[in-house]
Amino acid sequence: PPAAGPVAAGPTGDSGQEAYKQAFNLLKERRYEQAIGAFRRFLESYPNSPYRANAQYWLAEANYVSRNYPVAATEFRKVIEEYGDSGKLPDASLKLGFTYYEMGQWDKAREALKAVQKRYPNSTVSRLAAQRLQRMTQEGH
Repeated sequence: PPAAGPVAAGPTGDSGQEAYKQAFNLLKERRYEQAIGAFRRFLESYPNSPYRANAQYWLAEANYVSRNYPVAATEFRKVIEEYGDSGKLPDASLKLGFTYYEMGQWDKAREALKAVQKRYPNSTVSRLAAQRLQRMTQEGH
């Protein structure tokens, strides 16, 4: 973890909003490698920012769309393990299942997707998890 002190926390009172927005804009522009670097720097520089959970999620997503699936899985797990109260938790849980699917880790994918259905019934993520589980069955996984 970064050292404590003003450098690690960013300028006094700075939530990192501008740095977060810059990283997110790179992602929106499909400049994934630059976005990954920017989100990593953000997470190192702003340990107390309210944008951390979202930055962690988008870091995972940028790796996912770049097909860096093992890294994406690690980063989605961090959202789940470190930001349990985040609004990104349902999406991160679903995308973790999708990531295992892309890696051909069928048991882990099934387990993650079923957990999404159980934890978030009657939701969009639950419906998407059901669709992916059905697809896995049709594909013989």
